[in-house]
Amino acid sequence: MKKNIFISFFFIFAFKISAQYRANGAKSGIASKDNYNTGIYYLTTDNPNKYKLAIISFTKALDEPISFSNNGSSYTYEDVYYNRGYCLYQLKFYNEAIIDFTKVISLNPTYAKAYNNRGLVQSILGNNTEALADINKAIQIEPHLAIAYYYRSVLSYNNGDYKATITDCDSALKYDQKHVEAFKRRANAKFMLQDYTGSIEDYTRAIKHDWENAQLYFCRGRASYQLKNYDDAIKDYNKAIDLDDKNQSYKDNLKLANDAIKNKIGIKN
Repeated sequence: MKKNIFISFFFIFAFKISAQYRANGAKSGIASKDNYNTGIYYLTTDNPNKYKLAIISFTKALDEPISFSNNGSSYTYEDVYYNRGYCLYQLKFYNEAIIDFTKVISLNPTYAKAYNNRGLVQSILGNNTEALADINKAIQIEPHLAIAYYYRSVLSYNNGDYKATITDCDSALKYDQKHVEAFKRRANAKFMLQDYTGSIEDYTRAIKHDWENAQLYFCRGRASYQLKNYDDAIKDYNKAIDLDDKNQSYKDNLKLANDAIKNKIGIKN
């Protein structure tokens, strides 16, 4: 009970500060060093309230315009809005996050990551047209932004355009060769196009970087099953179950693979 009151206090306090700031009107220029750095520090911690605490610090930074330099580079108000928007997104306050990302763009129309993150939030809200426009703008501004290609690949995948998904994942991986989600998304797209061998290759690449992800083993097992490589499928299903023994789908697919082997060699149940 006390913990819930504590969390609620900080969350309400953060938004009271935010409301007061917006009522006073937007500022522009360089943000307060101490509060900004405190907010960034919270984001690096394991504190379960880190996003709420960071919002408080970032909002205070917006109210204290103190010029400063950190290793020769200054943090601007758009940086503070961007990070506060990120925290709001993490807390699933999507409309508030859009407001902050939009403020970033109004202060700096070339802030590619703000377009990209606003596009992500728009996609979560089901505003796919707006999402695609924002992500395309991010790529136009910063053509090497791997995460933007990945987010666009998700939109393509959800629309059933698996070839476009693969193309954007290719671009994401060109600029970030360890992007696990891009490997997985490309593998999923290849699976949907019945390129099961290519799918297995990409799941294997993803597993090299995320070897404790049960879903990756399960998906690779499904692709092996489609190729009638039942032994490989069983091996991957068992690994997935070892990592997540509560997932019934893994167990059901393991049974299918075992039954397929029995049928193949003529063993009756």
